[in-house]
Parts: sequence; structure tokens; C-alpha cells
Amino acid sequence: MEVFECILKYLSLKDSLKLMRVCQVWSCSVSEIIYQSPPLLNENSFSKLISLLLLENTIHPYPLLIKELVFDAISANELLMGDLQVSDKF
Repeated sequence: MEVFECILKYLSLKDSLKLMRVCQVWSCSVSEIIYQSPPLLNENSFSKLISLLLLENTIHPYPLLIKELVFDAISANELLMGDLQVSDKF
């Protein structure tokens, strides 16, 4: 699977999300790459990530996959301190 994972790193987010639907093996590999540093483009994407992290009994252990959260300047300006306090629970 190493070659497959190297290829995944070069795919767009849109293409990666499509691959997650192919089969469970691909889904696991893709989710590991996407959620290492999930794309946080705006307040809405941050809210969706928090909602996903709060779900129980998911196929993938999303909170364990996240290694870093990187906020671009626009999304950082839209977030409230309370939003960040919720994310600190993970």
C-alpha cells in the first residue's frame, strides 16, 4: 500500500473524497492522509470537522488521525475562542 499512499498525497481533496467511497481499504488510506491535517478553509469547514469528531461509532477513528490543525488567515479571523476550546477536548 505504500505506493498507493504516496499517490494519494498528490490528489486534490475532491478526488480524495471520491476515492473514500470506492472500498473500505481505500477509505482507510485516504482518511489517514486527509485527516492528518484536515483542510480548514472557513468557519463552516471547522464546524463540520468538530461535528465529525463528536460522532460516535464512526468507521474511522478521526480524532486519532489528526496530527495538526492549520488555519489560514481567513478562517482564523472567522473563528471564535469558544470554537477553539471545543477542539481542545480532542
